[in-house]
Amino acid sequence: MFKTIFLAPLILALTLCAGTSAQTGGTTSPEFDESHGITIINSYNEKKVIDALASADEKTLVVFDVDETLIKRPRIYMETKKYVETKKNKDIKLIEDCIPQMISNLQSRGVKVIALTKFDTGHNPLIKSIFGYESCEEMRYEQLKAVGINFAKPMKKLLPEYINFDEANILGQNPPVFYKGIMCNGSFPDKGDVLEILLEKLAQTTNFYPSKVIFFDDQQRNVTSVSNKMKTLEIPSTSFLYTGGNNPIPRAQRHLRRIMGPRYA
Repeated sequence: MFKTIFLAPLILALTLCAGTSAQTGGTTSPEFDESHGITIINSYNEKKVIDALASADEKTLVVFDVDETLIKRPRIYMETKKYVETKKNKDIKLIEDCIPQMISNLQSRGVKVIALTKFDTGHNPLIKSIFGYESCEEMRYEQLKAVGINFAKPMKKLLPEYINFDEANILGQNPPVFYKGIMCNGSFPDKGDVLEILLEKLAQTTNFYPSKVIFFDDQQRNVTSVSNKMKTLEIPSTSFLYTGGNNPIPRAQRHLRRIMGPRYA
C-alpha cells in the first residue's frame, strides 16, 4: 500500500515533466518513407549523417530531440529504494557512445547546436522534493550533463541561459522555455511551432538566423512538423528520423497514459 501511495504521485511528476515525449516509440507508419524528404537513419555513424554534419558551418543550426534520440528514456523503477539512485541521474544512458563527441566537434567548429524536447517547464513540487531540481527544464539539463552533453556554453554567446516565452503562451498553460541551450516545449504540442518561436527570438536579439537547419528526432510527427515549418519559413533543412532507440514505453507509463490521457506519458 505504501509503495502504491508513494509511486503514484512520483510517476505523475516524472511523466508531467516528460510531457508528450513518450506517447509512442520511435516507430514509423507503414506508408512513411524517404520520398517525403525526410531521411530515416538507425545510427549517427551512417554516411548520410556524417556528410550532413560535415557540411554544417557557423550559419547552420543543428537541432536534436532528447529521449530516444540522444539518451534512452529513463526507466520508472517499481521499488521505492531505487528512486534514490535516480537523483544523481544514474539511470541516464546514451543512445550511442559517439554522441557527446559528435556534438562537441560541431560546437568546436562554430556550428550552433541545441536540443528541442517535448518536456514540461516550470516548478514542480514533487520534482523539487524528490530530486532537488527547481524546475523541469533544470532536470532535463542535468540529465544530459550526466552523460557528457552540454548545449549551454556555446549558445550563451547568443542568448541568455534562461528565456521564458510566456508571451507566446496563448493556451494559458506552461510556456516554452529555453534553458542552457535546451528548448522545452512546455504545454505546446508542436515542435515546428516551438522552434519558430526560438528562431524569432534569435532574429530579434542577435545577428544569427540559420541558413540551414539539420534536425534529428525519433518521432515521425515531430520530424514532419519541423520539416514543414522550415519549408514555410523558407529555410533549407535536412531532417532525420532516428530509429536507433526504438525502446518500448515502460509499463508504468503506459498504465498512467490509459488513466490520465496521452499528455501524461
